[in-house]
Amino acid sequence: MKDTAERNPFGLTVGAAAVGFVAELLIPSTRVENERMGEMPDCVVDAAKETASDAIEHGKQVAQEAAETAKESGKEHGQELASNLQEGALESGTASQAASQT
Repeated sequence: MKDTAERNPFGLTVGAAAVGFVAELLIPSTRVENERMGEMPDCVVDAAKETASDAIEHGKQVAQEAAETAKESGKEHGQELASNLQEGALESGTASQAASQT
C-alpha cells in the first residue's frame, strides 16, 4: 500500500474525496438546509454521485494493480528464497561429501 501511495498519490486523494462524498450523501439533509438551499443541493448531489462513482472505479483499479504487484513480488521473493535454499542444500551436501572423504 505504501508503494502504491507513493506511485499514485492522486488516485488515493480522489478515492478519499469519493468516500467523503458518499458519506455526505448518506447523511440526511435538514429542513432548514432544504429551505435555504433550494434545488442546488440536488445538482451538487448528482454531480457528487457521478464523481464518486468515477473515483470508486479508479480506486478499484489502483487497488487491483497494487494487489497484482504484491502478488508478483511475493512470487518472485518465494522463487528467490527457494533457489537460495536449494543452493544452500547443494553446498551443504558437497561439504558433507568432502568431509567424509577426508
